[in-house]
This record gives sequence, structure tokens and C-alpha cells, in this order.
Amino acid sequence: MTKRTRIVFAALLVALALGASVGVAAQTSNGLAHTDQAALMAFTCRFNEDAGQSEIFASLAGPGGAALAEDGITSVTLARDGGDPLPAEGVSVAPSSPRQPLRLVLVLDTTDTMPLDQLKSLMLEDVNADGPSFLDGLAPGDQVAVVAVDESVTGPSAFSDNRNGVFNDQVDPLAVRTGNNVIYEGIQAAVGATLPNSPARQVILVITDSGYVVGRADEAEALVNEIITVAQASSAQIYPISFTSLNAQNVPDPALLDRLANETGGVAWTYSGDKSVNAIIGAVGDALHEFYAALNAEVVISADLTGLEADETGLIPLAVTVTLADGTTLTDRISCPPPPAAGEEVVTPAFSVAFRNLVEGLTVKESLLVQLAAAPEVPEGAVFRFLLDDEPTDSATPEFTIAPDAINPGVHALRAQLRDAGGNQLATTSTVTFYTQRPLALTTSAGGTVNLSGPLTLQAANVSPNIGAVEFVLVDANDPAKRLSLGTAAPQDGVAVLEVPNIQEAANSLLPGQTEGWNLQVIATAPGLSPDSPPLGESNTLNLSVQPLPSNPLNLAPEQMTAVTGAALPVGLAVIFLIVDIVLWGQIKKAKIKKKINHPDGHDLSANLMQLTVSRSGNRQAFVLTKKTMYVGRGSGNDISLDDDANVSRQHGVVMWRGQKWYYANRKSKVRSRVNGKSLKGLAMVKLDNPTEINIGDYQLVFHGGETQRDISDLVKTNL
Repeated sequence: MTKRTRIVFAALLVALALGASVGVAAQTSNGLAHTDQAALMAFTCRFNEDAGQSEIFASLAGPGGAALAEDGITSVTLARDGGDPLPAEGVSVAPSSPRQPLRLVLVLDTTDTMPLDQLKSLMLEDVNADGPSFLDGLAPGDQVAVVAVDESVTGPSAFSDNRNGVFNDQVDPLAVRTGNNVIYEGIQAAVGATLPNSPARQVILVITDSGYVVGRADEAEALVNEIITVAQASSAQIYPISFTSLNAQNVPDPALLDRLANETGGVAWTYSGDKSVNAIIGAVGDALHEFYAALNAEVVISADLTGLEADETGLIPLAVTVTLADGTTLTDRISCPPPPAAGEEVVTPAFSVAFRNLVEGLTVKESLLVQLAAAPEVPEGAVFRFLLDDEPTDSATPEFTIAPDAINPGVHALRAQLRDAGGNQLATTSTVTFYTQRPLALTTSAGGTVNLSGPLTLQAANVSPNIGAVEFVLVDANDPAKRLSLGTAAPQDGVAVLEVPNIQEAANSLLPGQTEGWNLQVIATAPGLSPDSPPLGESNTLNLSVQPLPSNPLNLAPEQMTAVTGAALPVGLAVIFLIVDIVLWGQIKKAKIKKKINHPDGHDLSANLMQLTVSRSGNRQAFVLTKKTMYVGRGSGNDISLDDDANVSRQHGVVMWRGQKWYYANRKSKVRSRVNGKSLKGLAMVKLDNPTEINIGDYQLVFHGGETQRDISDLVKTNL
């Protein structure tokens, strides 16, 4: 080991020891926290003619992106896919110092709550005392591109190693703009600028104080899945820095940002402290310095690959395994060019092709347009040949569609070739194994899903011939971990049908003892070919509301209830007890309702905000339920005013979030409302499902999800 290497390792060891002594508290003491997953990302491999060895360059970092000290690595193992590991004595690891030049895409949120001017100043901070420079923690040769995001996406700009030029041309002119944020579309644009088989490390830095557009959580999650797939295909790492600004309405989603970092070998920083501009910029500055340190957590793994056979791509596929001192095992894959024979020069293929958005083990649930990246420019007349399960399909464009509805679900293999006009193969991808999953269409036979009771028939359509059975599962809508199998059914003519004898009893088995009914979901799945493989089919999620079971306080069997009902009791005593019970029960119930109205609980509002759309005489107004208690009435002091209607009381009703559920309640003993066509008299309340229609005087109120894009009239259940 050289003197310089020993010095580097010593410095890393001291830094690691200091970090360990501070512990988790240091990560959050100033409100700045980071993900703590160690990560390995091998990004390129080349043959070093001077050393006579192959060199794999990889990002290798401990928790929070910190570089690992020499004794933090127990072993490094290389093995050709499916083969035995190389001899341990022939594999070595050392810091890559200086690290390799990289390509960075900066994704910058420019919505109106972002302290953009202060952030620009921070980017010009002189961290090395060498004069101001954009992202001064980067190294010479690093190339930068910029993506700006608010309600639209600008960029990515061209990559350039003139970072001051990038700042002057791309960052400095940016101004804050109002509107909803599409931050994940911005990150998607950034990963679109990365390339598979790139010889350079590829990194995406995200700085945001926003989440995705309100009401589009499902779309955000789908975009995150696509982003991860493309990033993994390009070996691109994502490093998000997020914080919440003062008065921000649309806040980041740390769970999705953490997932982006963890599944691409990056680190996510989240700031949740003081919301003043100075405090936020200080936290972002701390995160940027940790980001620069994470970029320097790079190693080179050297080995002699002589004797290993190349695959159809002409490269040697290798599995890289690193074991850390704490027992953590990190793995990744990389392909290396074969070492040249003695006296020969290293041969670089003239062309290369690789999948942009298809990775090993991917589960394809919807139609996927597979895209290829080819380098350099494809010759005129070239043909792309796709081989799905060895069946060839030629295309003039580097695209191929995988349609789960058109092929049997299960395991499939795809590879692609670049051929010239004469049919000669110029380059090929490795074979990628993936799964397809048949999308099942789940419904109830009668179409009803609200206020269910008694027998229920479930049916799953679009079942492929190779699916032998479909399982129907009941799920607690508030806690998806709580599940109950309703049974399985064999499909006939592509449809599997299950008869549930009593949906109320099934709901009570899942969540016993509920007196207000159940908010449930049903999904249908076709088990995979093995316990480790994905399901062959999976349905949409069907939301159900189930009525409570008839009252039976003694928990008697039906025949016992009949016997008790018919038993001879002293009539006078029974009547007295009945009257007393009714009066007391009514008073207790009213007191409970008043308490619920006047005392919100500590449960936070759901991230998926609901809406109340109010209609009268053709006029319509939508209210987003951003408060736990929304008062409704004729008086001007209400959150939702129903004025100019003598049938509406000044303090008529309330829509409230209690116990992680939405309810509507009348606020007075003499008011009247109708909920889904049923009369609600006096001080009473009812749980709101999505959707629910409430009629107060001449006003019609529809409670529904914010994501609803249909006309509100489609949601109306009653015909009043």
C-alpha cells in the first residue's frame, strides 16, 4: 500500500470513528436526517494494460454515504454469473483516488415556496477557498446538466464541465413560479438523460420542498417505479435533499424519496427543523457537503479475469459481493471486457446496445414499451432484432412492446440485437429474465360495493388459460397488513367466481366487534409458479363498505336469539326497562356526538385529501377538506356556507375527521338531513364513504376523493 493510500485510509477511519461516536442523534439533532443504508454501485469496468488487470470502479459507501475505512470491508468476492468465485488472493480493493469524473443531473424545484435566491448563493459557496464555483464540491472533469421543475419540466440541459457556465446559463436565470409541482416527472426527465453501459458514473441530485400534485399519489408511486427501473438499468444513483418551507401547502414525501435513494444506491436527506430561510439553507448546505463526501466514497476492485468466458455480448458478466465488518453483504452486477491475449491490444466493440428500462427480475403488470440505447450512431439501414423467448421480431426502431394481456403470465426472457442492412450482427444485449402478470378485472356480480350485507358474489375476469386458481382476499382499508382469505375459485372461460355466504360474518372475522360497519377492500390474485415468484395475476383493488351485524349483546346463536325473543317476560317490567334504556342510550349517544364535534383527536389528516362538492340550482363549488372540522350551515361563520335557504339552520351540520375516518353529523336536535337517501334526524352522525351524497335543504353535497375526475353527477346515489 502506498503512503498516499495509507493516509487516505487513516483519514477515512478517523471520520468513520467520529461518525460512530455521535450516532443517530447527530443525524437528527439539527433537524437533518439521512437514510442509513450502506450501498454498492458498480458503474464501469475496463482493462488496465499497465497493471495487466481488469478494474471495476464502484461507489461503495456506509450509512449516510460515508466512505468506508480499510477495516470496514471484510471481503470482496468476484464470480462469473453462475460460476465459482475467483480466488480471494487475486482480488483487491483500494480507494479510487482521485475518483473518476462523473455526470451529474441537478433537479431543482422552483416553486414559489423555494428560497431560490439563497439556494443560488449556496451553490456558489467557496468550499475550497479557491474562488467561487458552481457546486464547488465537485471535481475537475465532472459534467453537469440541469432540470428545473414547477408545474412543468424544463430540461435537461446539455452536459458541460464548465460548471460556472452551467450556473450562469441554466441556474441563475431561474425564477420561482406558482403552480402544482411535478417533481417526479422532473426526476424522470433526469434519469432519461442517463445511459446504460456508460463509462462514467451517473448521479442525480434533487433539491425540493414539494411533493407531487395533490390527489395524484398513485401516479407519483407509478412514476417512482419507472424511475427506479431506468436508473438501475443505467447504474445511476439518486440523491434527494428535501425540506418543508414556511407556509408550504404541498410538502415532500420522504417515503418515496427514501425509496428512490435506497433502490439506486444513493442517499436521501430530509430536513424537518426550524422553517426559517436561514435554517433551511444551513441544513441544505450541510446535506450538500455530505453529498460531496458521498461522491468521494469510491473504490476500484482489481482482478485477473484471464480464462473467464464472455457471454453473447462479448463481455464477462460478473457478480460483485462486498461484505462489511458489521456483517452487511452488498451485491451488484457488472460486465467486463475480456483481457486481451498476450501481445494483443484491448479490443473495444464498435457498437453497443443495452436496455434502458428493462432490468433483471422486473415484474411487468401493464403494457411496457421497452427501449434500447445504442452507441454510437446507428448505421443507415440497421435493424433491431428482439427475441422474446427466442421468437424473433425485427424493427426499424429501438422499441419493443411487452403486452401482459397478449402472452401467458410467468417467466419470460428477452434479448435484442443490432444488425446491419446485410443482416450481420453488430452488437447484442445480454438476456434479461422478467415476469409478466395478468391484470385481473375484479367486480361484484351485482355491481354494488356500498352498504353490503349477507351473501356476496365476487368475480375476477381476464384470467389467462395457464392460471389454475384465483384467490380472493379481504383487506382492512385502514391497515392493509390485516388480511383474510375468502377462498379460491377455479376459472371457467376466463372468469373466476367466488360465492361469499355472508360478507358481514367475513368482515367480523377479520375485524371482530365493530358496531359501525366496516371499510374494507378485496383483491384477487393468482399465485405464482413458486413461493418466490410474483403472482401470475393480480386484480384492481375493490373498495367495499359493509353494514354492521345485527345487535346481539349476549353473543347468542340465531336459534337462541329466537328463543329469548319468544320467552315470557313480565310485560310491565320489560316496558319500563326498555323506556329507560332508550332514554339513557339516546342521551349518551348525543353526548358522545357533541364530544366528537367539539374535541378533535390527535390523528393527522390522511395524505389523500378528500373533497366536498356543493351544488344548488346548477351552481357548484368544491371544498378541499384541509381541516379536521368543517362546519356547514346558513351562518356566515361556517367553513361551508349554505346561505339563502330557510330549510338550513345557521349551525346545521359538520364534516369531521375523527379516529382516522370522516363523518357527517347534524349539530342540533331539530335539524334534518338526508345521507345517501336516508333521513338523518336531530343530533346524529354517520360515517362517510367515498362517495357519499348529503342533502341539506335545497343543497346537494357530495363527499368524494380529490382524485375523482368524473362528473360529480356520476357519483350521486339518490334520486331526490
